[in-house]
Amino acid sequence: MTEQQKSKDNQFFDCSNTDEHHYVASLYGNRKTVVAAFLKDKCGNASIQLSTYLDVYELIELKLGYPLPLKRLKVNKPKLKQ
Repeated sequence: MTEQQKSKDNQFFDCSNTDEHHYVASLYGNRKTVVAAFLKDKCGNASIQLSTYLDVYELIELKLGYPLPLKRLKVNKPKLKQ
C-alpha cells in the first residue's frame, strides 16, 4: 500500500462524488454491488456524512461483515493489549 493510499484513509469520504462510491465498492471485489448499495443508502440518509474513508470501511465491516480492505491488503492495524 502506498503512502498516498494510506493518507486517503484519513480524508473525508465525499457522498456527492460517485467516483468515490465506485472506488470504495471496488475494493470489496465480488461484493462491490452490495457495498455500492450500502454506500448509496448511508449517503442518502446522511449517516456517513463527515466520515473518513477509514470510518466508512469500519462501518462496512460492522454492518455487512466484510473485512476492512486494509486487512485484505495485509496491512495490520495495531492490536490492543488485552
